[in-house]
Amino acid sequence: HLKMKTNKLILVTVGGGGDGLYILQTFLKMLEKLGPNRVDFDSVMVTGPLMPKTHIKTLTKLKNSNFPLTLLEFTPDLFSLMNASDLIISMGGYNSVCEILSLCKKAIIVPRVKPRLEQFIRVQKLSQLGLMKMIHPEKLTPENLFSEIKSTFNQKQFPTYQQVGLNLNGLENTSRAIKNLLTNKK
Repeated sequence: HLKMKTNKLILVTVGGGGDGLYILQTFLKMLEKLGPNRVDFDSVMVTGPLMPKTHIKTLTKLKNSNFPLTLLEFTPDLFSLMNASDLIISMGGYNSVCEILSLCKKAIIVPRVKPRLEQFIRVQKLSQLGLMKMIHPEKLTPENLFSEIKSTFNQKQFPTYQQVGLNLNGLENTSRAIKNLLTNKK
């Protein structure tokens, strides 16, 4: 149960957490640069179950108790936390992006670009459709992050995936295709 100090919630999540430390550190540095009097939102940071304990200790040391910020290593119901959020900052993993789209949430995505470009390609296309914003990891700074947060909060709403004609029925379509293959096989 989260006790809110403001009427806005930002969720910062990095999937499993194996390689998302830089996003969480940048968010904490952004808060420090702003100072407690200029932070008008609550934050929940979820490190993920795969984040090394040394990284979690680093984040805990950086965390300032003057901010409305909760640091979690894991939550069994990330989907509900996403649904309660006004803005989600995340990496561009397939599951995270699909959950954000299905909830029609405002999001700023910092995709992984190494060792593969899969996240970058996905998020670049979705940001071109206006469904989310993207910050390239090489351009992720506390200043750029705050600028995007401010502009995202000022934006009325992102279009929904339905409005731009994106189909998220992959499971149904795959099941139908498999059924057709099995029933037409003789």
